[in-house]
Amino acid sequence: MMLTALVFATVLAAEDAFNFYPNYGPLAGGTDVKFTTTRLDWRFGTAQVFFGGVTSPTVTVVSATEMHAVTPPHSEAAADVEVRLGDKSYSSFFKFGYVRPRDPLLVPIAASFPGAFGTRWTTDAWVFNDSGEGTNLFSEVCVSLGAVFPCGERAIVPAHGALQLELAARREPNFPQLYLNPPNDVASRLHFSVRVRDASRPDDIGTQIPVARRSDFRKGRLELLNVPVNGGLRSLLRIYDEMLTLHAGVTVRAFDMENNALLAQRRLEEFLPTDNPARTTLLLYDFLGTPEVRSRSSIRIEIEEDDPNAALWALLTLTDNVTQRVTVITSQ
Repeated sequence: MMLTALVFATVLAAEDAFNFYPNYGPLAGGTDVKFTTTRLDWRFGTAQVFFGGVTSPTVTVVSATEMHAVTPPHSEAAADVEVRLGDKSYSSFFKFGYVRPRDPLLVPIAASFPGAFGTRWTTDAWVFNDSGEGTNLFSEVCVSLGAVFPCGERAIVPAHGALQLELAARREPNFPQLYLNPPNDVASRLHFSVRVRDASRPDDIGTQIPVARRSDFRKGRLELLNVPVNGGLRSLLRIYDEMLTLHAGVTVRAFDMENNALLAQRRLEEFLPTDNPARTTLLLYDFLGTPEVRSRSSIRIEIEEDDPNAALWALLTLTDNVTQRVTVITSQ
């Protein structure tokens, strides 16, 4: 599929009257874009360049085949690119991306799925926006195989308003996470309420689950401290990778909180399913139930990625087998 898309893009590029680079820049404009052609003569007539219908403030013809244009200011968009020579107009299949800086924001559990003891876990998620701007939680501009295009997915939180995220139909248990991409300049004005509850019990108000921002992901070793060990709890450790990258693997260790003795170690081989576009998540079920760990009252969990440059974040949920109440511990 990717090879077919690459061939298709290459054919379209060959059919265009011109090529340009770079193909993205800031909303404020000011990007120097180089235009090249093998079919036209930039010296013929007065060249004008338009980005999303807005005229470039500066166009410089270098030669018959090379020209430069400075991008004008524009809102966030995948903008059409047009060149006019005299009374002729030429456009490109490829677009110029006006890109607003966006960092990923992780909703770690965003799904509805069955659990043990007849439970049915579901996520209720609200976003509150105290900025004066209606904000799309997903990127407006996407890039694939070097081509810029509108992303299409939208979740708009109104200015000084709230939005309930529709999550249950979007995810499945093995990959419950949802990555959002709000603009960096308003991300701090967005406030999240994410609760995981047992839908089989109408009186369950749920447990608050934190969202993870880029600053929460850490390189090197992660730690989860003062993790209680109780035979009446079932545990699930989720390890999230910030980048869409395949790493060699992750090692999880359990230490006694008092004497720091190593109690257990588990190796997780990391993988990225080809049919799942979400970033990698590693699951470790009932690590606290191993015989070496059960005799302790509390432990420290250490998580180490083989790649020292990889940034990880971890979420441990402890669910009481009787009450189904959930306790959440995050990495430090």
